[in-house]
Amino acid sequence: MALDLTTPEARAKALEHETNVQRIKEQARRSVRAETALDQHPRAGLVFDGEEDLRPTEYLVDGVIPAEGAGMLFGETDVGKTTVALSVAIHVVAKLPWLGHAVLGGTVYFIESEGGRAFALRKHAAKGAAGCGDGRKLPFASLPFVTTYEPLGFGPDTDVAIAVSNAETIRRAVAERGLPPIRLVVVDTLAQNIAGDADNNEEMSAFLRAFRAFLKALSDEPVFGLLIHHPGHKDKERGRGAYSLEADLDLVMSLEGAPEALTLLCKRMRNDSRFAPILLRLERRTITMDGEPLRDCRGREQTALVVLPRGADARSGAAVDPIERAVLAALPDHPGKAGVQAYLVPKVASLLGRSVGKDTVAAKCFTLEKKGLAESAPGRQKDSLAWGKAKRKAEPEDEDR
Repeated sequence: MALDLTTPEARAKALEHETNVQRIKEQARRSVRAETALDQHPRAGLVFDGEEDLRPTEYLVDGVIPAEGAGMLFGETDVGKTTVALSVAIHVVAKLPWLGHAVLGGTVYFIESEGGRAFALRKHAAKGAAGCGDGRKLPFASLPFVTTYEPLGFGPDTDVAIAVSNAETIRRAVAERGLPPIRLVVVDTLAQNIAGDADNNEEMSAFLRAFRAFLKALSDEPVFGLLIHHPGHKDKERGRGAYSLEADLDLVMSLEGAPEALTLLCKRMRNDSRFAPILLRLERRTITMDGEPLRDCRGREQTALVVLPRGADARSGAAVDPIERAVLAALPDHPGKAGVQAYLVPKVASLLGRSVGKDTVAAKCFTLEKKGLAESAPGRQKDSLAWGKAKRKAEPEDEDR
């Protein structure tokens, strides 16, 4: 018997019925997928006393990024977060030390939800800056670097079993290519990959549950997941959104400063002491292919930013004093002619994650002045503790570039 759809009421009722049918079908399909995934990947069993894994904590990047867990790198828009994460990733896949820090080699899975086509060019430039691009005979056909431009989409409606099943699919694809196990996952950015409200604690916790399950299923080896995020609207000292985010993470880092003078700060290291501030700078490099500059249809050379060390970190083989490095990182924002105790000591203590004495900070200021990296405040009286700012001049090795 044909339905009478001649009236608006009848058509509305028919549409509502069809919508309900489709909703029920989708719920059934999701239930079947979840049950299938659980059959293939049963939940982890119980661990009894004496059966724990007591291996010491390892690092993916020695002293900076743990080998296992989840963390965050946050900073203002265009400060260089992706560039820094990409630099770390390239050094991991190439098994090259990152700024003097030893790395564990492995495959990187980079979820690039913002960069699009330009990301490939930035990656190529990062390879060159790491010393494994043009001009070097590679010991391998290609780097174990896997990119996807599709967001994770994890949120409160995500079935963890489906997230695990997706990770298993990626794991098989990596193994079929003969690549080493995945050791690092970079999510750029968190805002593009969460299917929910990033300001809601419940929905953020749901995202992190699915994300951690996803990481564990990617490999039998430890895997670390790094979320790239933005700072809070009002509180720039923390990541934007729900407070449950930082509370659940194993590592929290911030990137601050300007391209020519960046500082990577450790805000939290769950299972170890915080690393000392790492001084970086960005430099624009021409992208080359087979030794020749890459040009667009108008003949313009293509360029991309790469990460380089700056200041004390740029001196090869030189030991770096963590307090000295923290003072140098704090000086750029230090008010001229202001007392060390009132302004500088609290900032340095915050960067170090521990207390530090006024006299110690003052001594480091004098040391930095002798090295030409800082200056005393104009009009400073003899033996006073007033100080100026870090010098912005280029160092000799930078001027030669």
